[in-house]
Amino acid sequence: MKDIEIESTNYNEKPFPFVLHTNQTSAADGFYTNWHLEIEVILVLEGAENISIDDTVYTALPGDIAVINSGKIHTGSTADWRHHCLIPSMEFLNELGIPATGLSLQPLIRDPELTGFYLDMVKQYEQQEGPYRAALTRISAGRLLLELYKRYSSATLPDGAEKKAGDFAITVRVIRFLRENFTRNFSIDEISAGIGITTAYMCRCVKQTTGLTIVEHLNLIRCRAAYHYLANTDRKVHEVAAACGFNGNSYFAKTFRNTMGISPSAVRKKKQK
Repeated sequence: MKDIEIESTNYNEKPFPFVLHTNQTSAADGFYTNWHLEIEVILVLEGAENISIDDTVYTALPGDIAVINSGKIHTGSTADWRHHCLIPSMEFLNELGIPATGLSLQPLIRDPELTGFYLDMVKQYEQQEGPYRAALTRISAGRLLLELYKRYSSATLPDGAEKKAGDFAITVRVIRFLRENFTRNFSIDEISAGIGITTAYMCRCVKQTTGLTIVEHLNLIRCRAAYHYLANTDRKVHEVAAACGFNGNSYFAKTFRNTMGISPSAVRKKKQK
């Protein structure tokens, strides 16, 4: 099973204020989960992809645009698919006048015109080097993002609320701790002591940055891992619960259903089919 990644995108070495991966192929290589501050905008080209975002699973088909909003833990399935992936910097969104920290995009978008905007951006990006390539690509990316937020955004934070870089850095450390220790028992105070801040401040940082509590993040990580084991191995349910840090089968079953929207036994039945 792959680790749960906290993605960190470096824009300093790029000629554009965004990262654009084109014609990427996702092989059937197993479970993966990651989390990052920047939004991720995916255009599916071939195949289908089940993307789990927090407690909902979305099936993206060719032509669909899937959006991973800021601070959302997301998991992909093992299905083969080909896609483009755009990750704009927060600075680029601010330049466009998009208050990204206060808006959230619809996770699954089926809009032929926006798909056309996306493909035009990729076309400009893949052109041979020329005097206008960077400018045209930047304009195309800006048009796509502006139309996405214009048509499919909603408020996620109270007016005037902003995410601070320091809060985000603390949140990354917390999520990393959860990722590295989710198989064992620990207290919230243990995390804050390791970071060197108060528990109350740490909890507030995580909640304000991601919209989820530390316990909710931990349950997501544990349940994602449990789902993988249930769907891809023959381990017994109680063995899966113990391997993922749950104490007691009843608590595991309740938490799994509340988090994933399906019972552990139902996941196992799907595997058997």
